[in-house]
Amino acid sequence: MTVRSIPSHVRGARVRAAVVACILDTASAFAAGPYAYLPSSSHPTVSAVELSNTAAVPATITVTGTENTTGFYGAALSDKGDRLYVSDQVNETVFEIDTTTGVTTHAYFVGSNPRGVAVDPGGRHVYVADFASAGLSVIDTTTHAVTGVDFGSLSGSANPSPSGIALNLAGTRAYVTDASVGHRLCRINLLALPTSVANADCVVVGAADDDGANPNAVAVSPDGTRAYVVNHGEATVSVVDTATLAVTRTFPLGYGSPNGIAISASGRRAYVGTGLGRVIVLDLARVPNAASDPVIDVIDDAAIFAVNGLSISPDGPHLLVADTGNDELHVVDIVGDADAIVATVGVNQSPIAMGRFVRPDAIFVSGFERAG
Repeated sequence: MTVRSIPSHVRGARVRAAVVACILDTASAFAAGPYAYLPSSSHPTVSAVELSNTAAVPATITVTGTENTTGFYGAALSDKGDRLYVSDQVNETVFEIDTTTGVTTHAYFVGSNPRGVAVDPGGRHVYVADFASAGLSVIDTTTHAVTGVDFGSLSGSANPSPSGIALNLAGTRAYVTDASVGHRLCRINLLALPTSVANADCVVVGAADDDGANPNAVAVSPDGTRAYVVNHGEATVSVVDTATLAVTRTFPLGYGSPNGIAISASGRRAYVGTGLGRVIVLDLARVPNAASDPVIDVIDDAAIFAVNGLSISPDGPHLLVADTGNDELHVVDIVGDADAIVATVGVNQSPIAMGRFVRPDAIFVSGFERAG
């Protein structure tokens, strides 16, 4: 594992404590919960939506320590829900926000064009996919040190492009998509972090001859046995056996521009959002049967314009949809496969929340979806 070299013009400035950031009546705004956190991709703000009271106006957290221009992309909330990590593609930074106060507590300088972000179960480490610098940044939230795992030695691609990232529930493995012409999923052992990723740690996803497959998002099943990879360019999903690192199936979604994926608390359904405003519902029990189509429904509501982020509510029965086109968060009832919008909340401009932007309480909750 190697320590990143920080350019002299930012050395000492990027990793620091910051001043109080939220001016919007913080004491009352964060008294209840839980919250969904939607970063704006065009302003240094995060909207905090109170899920127990969607009629309330969301609080606005202003992220401090940024440059004039920001490009927030990834969002990851700690298991306790007290820390939010947001990646900024423009400033090559991940910001740590104390969600109980709205204060930006640290700004971590990472690699170029950071995208996907994930936090381990204990909140000790944050993992960041650096799209333009072919690496994975590893943030130690206790020491505030930033180290790295290099993807540059992978063969068959001049410039690997790490994009999406997901951890298994135990926090022992990370799965990172390579959106370059190599179109791979790579598995990283977090208990013995390597200095670089080897070809044996990766598998090609999507069609073997499709350099434009562009895998950009990934989710891991609750039992950790499968990883589901969204291939943006192909509009397909590849299913990877995490033990053997083999693709067991790739199936079409039927709709283009898929961006993110969330798996229900029971592990029986997956939801894939698209940049064209649709949410595709997958029955994961159908995946092992090659003759069965996993696509069982499409949420095609005119209220949704462009999806850039999906999460399951902490209690399990709702899908949360970040709508970049309409500057909204949609709350979708998924009980009994209802798949209907029950609330829509206006948020700050152009929200993008690729990752886990709510606290993940509802693990292995069953009984919400119909069988079959």
